Amino acid sequence: MAFCGLCGKEISDGQTFCRECNNNLACPQAESQPVPKRSKRGPVSIICFIAAGLTFLLCLFGGIQMLNGAENMSRLASVSGNTVAEIFYNNCGTVFGGFGLFVIACGVFTGTFLIYCGFKNVKK
Repeated sequence: MAFCGLCGKEISDGQTFCRECNNNLACPQAESQPVPKRSKRGPVSIICFIAAGLTFLLCLFGGIQMLNGAENMSRLASVSGNTVAEIFYNNCGTVFGGFGLFVIACGVFTGTFLIYCGFKNVKK
């Protein structure tokens, strides 16, 4: 008695096809490793990756500029002492610095979300 090389079922002598899996017994299939398919990036994923990179860069640059401006605002002082305008700008510098950090955090979050969307749209 022989066995099918594909499914392992018992086959009788003289049989040319396996009744279980329709394997051609006269010409057995060569066992080979499956070739891994390369994933394809569609236009949506490419756009998401580009947008993520631009978001990271622009938010980082804008946030750093805001932090530099906030530092300059918080150091504003005149020779005559603290005027109302100087106190206002000193306090605004702190708020402005917090907003700069918020912009950087939003850029990181948005960029990460766009990268996730890009990988989710990669075709297998």
